[in-house]
Amino acid sequence: MKWRATNGVLLVLLAVLALNLWGCGAKSVPSAEDPGLITVVTTIQPMADITSNIGGDWVRVVNLLPAGCSPHTYEPTPRQMAAMADASVFIWVGAGLDDWAETLAGAGSSRLVKVRVTDSVELLPFQGEHNHDLMYGDDQLGHIHDEVGHGQDHQDAHAHGLYDPHVWLDPLLVRDHIAPAIAQALTDVLPDREAEFAENLAAYREQLDDLHLSIAQDLNGLSNKSFIAFHSAWPYFCARYGLVQAASVEESPGKEPSAKWIAEVVETAKRNNAKAIFAEPQFSNKAAEVIAREYGTDVLILDPLGGPNVEGRDSYLNLMRYNTRIFQQGLCD
Repeated sequence: MKWRATNGVLLVLLAVLALNLWGCGAKSVPSAEDPGLITVVTTIQPMADITSNIGGDWVRVVNLLPAGCSPHTYEPTPRQMAAMADASVFIWVGAGLDDWAETLAGAGSSRLVKVRVTDSVELLPFQGEHNHDLMYGDDQLGHIHDEVGHGQDHQDAHAHGLYDPHVWLDPLLVRDHIAPAIAQALTDVLPDREAEFAENLAAYREQLDDLHLSIAQDLNGLSNKSFIAFHSAWPYFCARYGLVQAASVEESPGKEPSAKWIAEVVETAKRNNAKAIFAEPQFSNKAAEVIAREYGTDVLILDPLGGPNVEGRDSYLNLMRYNTRIFQQGLCD
């Protein structure tokens, strides 16, 4: 009996010691009821995934745009509007991509930390509906504000569509600007977790480095660079990797292209010797198929958004790898 009692005491002491050692060497993890767990609302899936990678166990990410929907034409539901009351951070893109988010941002609490990601990035001018021959290549990036201005002009451009909003399709812009802006927002809400957010950010930036190098290597050997996009989503990708978006199928967001517009796109494709025509899962591809038949090529599917349950496109990194493979397939000899 004496041995058993002593043995029991030793077991208790060992258990306490183990708990103390675990507490010194491991990160604390919040439970679902932990007041330290914050809600972050995002408008598109890439921002949701990037935020999850940086926030780790300390964030609950709620993404508003369902897979397969276009952010240009989406309207949030009343339930989504109400969900903003619980949000600590709201992340949207801006520059004309998700204008409906501006209203949601105003519906949040006075303590809501707001991140409009295009505010932290030098933006390319929008390839408008009458600019078929405005082609983006690798000399465009970094020479933007000289053309469209700074200060209030920069803010006004968000409302008037002077900039292209698809900044997340350049992994280096995510690495150097978007991800750090999100990390700072999370730190503003949970300053005690700054070290963890910084560690997560550093690890994710390494993954973005690897992604960029992989994309650059895969696309470097392509002899064909020019393509027709469904809509003007790829200027940042083209500027980074030396491709040319010669024209877009969609005349303007949510507008069915006219016969005249389709004829102009076909002519632009011929003038620029465009190799491929790409559609997107967020839109009907009927117009793209018409153009492809006229031009004599096939339609392939690029995806700027992905989704949590979309196979092969369920994370930002996987999404970009998928699109790289599609570009390779469409632009190879």
